[in-house]
This record gives sequence, C-alpha cells and structure tokens, in this order.
Amino acid sequence: MTPNFTQLALPEALIGWQSPQSGRGTWDIIWSSLQTLTLCAWVSVRVSSASPTGGNWDILRDKLYFVLLTLLGPEFVLVLAFGQWQTARASLKDYQDAGYQSWTITHSFYADMGGVHVKSSDFPSCPANSKQLLYLLKRGYIDIPDVTETELEELGKSDILTNQVTSIASLAIASTFLNNIAARLAQDLGVTTLEVTVLANIFCTLGTYLCWWNKPSDIEVSHCYRLKITMAALIEEAGEECTGQYRDTPLDFISPNEWVGSLVRKYFVDFFADFALNGCFFMLVVSMAYTAFFPGAWDFYFPTVAEQQLWRAVVATQAIIALLGPLPEVFMVDRQVKPNESALPIPSITISSTQRLLRKIRRLWYHPCNNEMTGDFPCVDVPLHSLLILTPACALYVICRWLIIAMDIASLRAQPASTYETISWSMFLPWW
Repeated sequence: MTPNFTQLALPEALIGWQSPQSGRGTWDIIWSSLQTLTLCAWVSVRVSSASPTGGNWDILRDKLYFVLLTLLGPEFVLVLAFGQWQTARASLKDYQDAGYQSWTITHSFYADMGGVHVKSSDFPSCPANSKQLLYLLKRGYIDIPDVTETELEELGKSDILTNQVTSIASLAIASTFLNNIAARLAQDLGVTTLEVTVLANIFCTLGTYLCWWNKPSDIEVSHCYRLKITMAALIEEAGEECTGQYRDTPLDFISPNEWVGSLVRKYFVDFFADFALNGCFFMLVVSMAYTAFFPGAWDFYFPTVAEQQLWRAVVATQAIIALLGPLPEVFMVDRQVKPNESALPIPSITISSTQRLLRKIRRLWYHPCNNEMTGDFPCVDVPLHSLLILTPACALYVICRWLIIAMDIASLRAQPASTYETISWSMFLPWW
C-alpha cells in the first residue's frame, strides 16, 4: 500500500534556503538525510573477500562502489543480497545432504564470496564457489576445509566493537529519522521528497542487512587448498560435463544452471547472483515496494507546475518498469539457452599472457556485436529480442532514478513554511 504523505498543493507561504536558527533549516534536512543514507548503506554492505594478491584497498574500493550503488539503487543491492542468501541456503542443504554436517551457511557465503581458492601443479590459484567446492569434495579431489564458523566470523570482524557500535549507531539514526517523519505527518507538518527517498532507501538497506546477516564482513584473506590431481586430469575426468570453455576458471562448467532469464540479467550486470524462479517474484515484490514510496509524494509542493508534472510522470514510469521488468524472466524460465557455436575454444589449461590479451580484445568488439554472453558461462547466446526489449527499459529506469534525485535537491529551493517548523513532542505526551 502506498504511504500517504499528502500535503497542500498551494501552501500559504514559501521559504527558500532556511537557516536553522528558528527551527530546522534546509541544511538540517540535507545533513540528516545524507547521514542516514550513508551510514545505513555502509553498515548493510558486505563485499566479497580480497584476492590472494589483493588487500585492504581492494575491499575498501569494492565497499565504496557498493555503498554508492546502494545510495542510487538500493533495490538492486537488496535483490543481489537475496540472491546470495538463496544460493548460500541451497548450498547448505546440498552439503548437509552430502554428509558434511559441520558446514554452515556462513561457510557457503564465504566460499561464494571468493574466500576459498584451489590450485594444482599445472594451474595457479583460482576461486571455487560452494557448488564447485562440493563437486571437488564428492570426488575426493580435495579435503573438507578445516576452518570453523567462529574463525570465519572472527576473520571478517577484526574490530568487533567497531562493527557493533556502527550497527547500533545506524539503527539509532534510522529509527530517529523514521520517528521524526511519522511525527511530522501526524502533526500535518511539511515533508520533503528527499526525505521520502530516504525512507525508501531505509526499507531496502534493512532488507539487505538481514539477507547478509550470516555473511562474513570485510574478509581480508582467503584460504587456498591444493588439488590432489592436476587441473588437466580433473577436466579430462569431467568428460562431457566440461565444454572446454571458461571465462573465470576451468571450474566454470560445474552446475551453471543457465536459463534465458539469468543470461539476460548477467548480460547487463554480471555481479548479480543466480537465483531461482521465486527469486524473480521477490525481485518483483521488492521493486514494487520500493517504488510505492514515491507516489506518496504525488501532491507534494514543487517550485513549478512543470516540476510537479515531471515528478508524477517519472514516478509513474518507474513503477511501471518495476512491475513489468521482472516478468520476462518469469516467462522465460522454461526457455532453453542457445549454444554459442562461435565461442572461443580453450586449447589448453594454461594460456600465455598474449593469448589472454587477445581474448580480452576480442570480447571488446566481437561479443557485443553478436550479443554473445560474456558472463560466467560464455558458450551460450542471449536472445537478441530480449535485449531489444530490456535495454531501453533499463536505460529509462536509470534515467528516472537520476531525475528523482535531481528533483529532490532542486525542490529544496522553495518549500512550504511548515516544512521548517519543529515537531511539538508534547502533543504525544499528554502528561507533559
């Protein structure tokens, strides 16, 4: 249900930039919004572990990237977190069924985020996700990792006190922000569209935080294990399971589970985790819930009529795309992927640096021109008609998000006088 933030369309008094001397000012609105957005995003985001050759800078860079993405499109990060949680939960069940009772969902998260690497005498260290690791364990190619869940939690939280303090602080700030908005609405005081945007972001970041509850935070190191056989022997024993083509590691052939919907998603954003059909319905629910906050500001005051009409058009367009966007994946769940006959064969496990460079150059021009899948499973094509439908929709959705942010800021140049009035908390305390 769309929140009701209705205000008078024609306020009796308009105020531009307001100093905080006589109440809350324009800077108070901006600062509280930025503070709430940034802290909630920082606490909720948990990035993948650093590579064996990486370090703290790689983690900080990735975290800043995801924090920025959370600020601009929190629903995307929530869908990513749900996909990772769903994958980790499915892997946990697979391990439990295989008899590995010591395996936990934290282990699954750790493996899927790049915390486990394998190497052999003929191939350097490469990451192995939870599915690939289980494949190796079942066939006796590797021993079960001896790291415990407690060790993983301690490994990812070098300063537990700092993490706890930050989480509590973000929860306190978000709660204060929500209470202030609720109190202002109860007393018919003005609320800005910027604050409505913050409310929608809080909804998504809270969901992200819950989905990543068991995911280790800021892992700085990874565990590397040696295979009992060579990588070449492993691929030879895999037989028809292995296509002889890979993008990231020779283990890419293990349980790709590709379908048209997942290929389309990976074509646009390669970092999204795979999830099943119910994940598509979750994506639909999240998108609709997130966009449902903005129509609540349908009758908010804007400095010009044109801006108000533009806001309504953008909000309506965003809601329509959010509703219809996930549906193609649902309808394409039974579609089979098309083999990519022109995909590059891998003549050997080890390739020279020159060959690797030539492959990267080829991808820059050949794959986009032929709409080839350049994601985790490069031997299949993305249907061209799917790209023709979804590409403009995705571009339009991004434009809508940027327009909303721009209008959030621009609308602060003229607001009703009630927007800057302070809350009378005594109204909620009869005995005061």
